[in-house]
Amino acid sequence: MALSWRLQNAAEAALGTVMNEVGAHCRPMNWSVDQWHGSDSRIHLSGFPGGDYDDEEGLTVAAEWVSALGLTARSDLSGFGVVRYSGVVGDDVVVMVWAVADREVFEGRRAAGVRCQQAG
Repeated sequence: MALSWRLQNAAEAALGTVMNEVGAHCRPMNWSVDQWHGSDSRIHLSGFPGGDYDDEEGLTVAAEWVSALGLTARSDLSGFGVVRYSGVVGDDVVVMVWAVADREVFEGRRAAGVRCQQAG
């Protein structure tokens, strides 16, 4: 495994620990860094319920985080079987939470190789 992947995996494991402590009253989610440095020099994080939950429960877990972090629905970034929410936490951390809303559409998109637009 390349060093960059090892570093990214270690960073995301630590990130998951920190974020799940921040949202201690929320059920855990998977967290990743979408962007370390952007044109606005902020960290961009992405959270999703992952395979620990079925789709319905995943939507509930995402809703817990949306409420806890004060995120806003992003209809412009939703679609392809997912719902997305985003906002700025603190002064400088851009957070996006997403969850699968329609598994059939989501899997069809993945099978077709269609990528969803990411927050910017």
